[in-house]
Amino acid sequence: MPEYRAPAHDELDETHVCAALDFLVAVEPYPPAESREEYELAIAPFKRQIAQAMATLRKFGEQTRPLTLEELQREYVMLTTLPRYTASRRASIVVAGALDQAWHGVGPWRR
Repeated sequence: MPEYRAPAHDELDETHVCAALDFLVAVEPYPPAESREEYELAIAPFKRQIAQAMATLRKFGEQTRPLTLEELQREYVMLTTLPRYTASRRASIVVAGALDQAWHGVGPWRR
């Protein structure tokens, strides 16, 4: 069963972000859930860890300097184009969606 542990310190780097993204990809139901209810049931055992992983992603976005749209976009592209996330359409969709959701409202980032 996949497991995620939030970093014990405040300074986050690509390693921390990738650990959070890897976890989110691992717990995404496959094959995809056919309903919202089925999806919620599938991720229920991971709710706390999903929240921690999303908090890690948000914190990474918040500590980006300078906190500009251009810099956030640069980080987004760097993360979403890592080979581990471009190897499958499923991983690519999960990673892009998680970053977009976690960073909504961080500086100038909007969904």
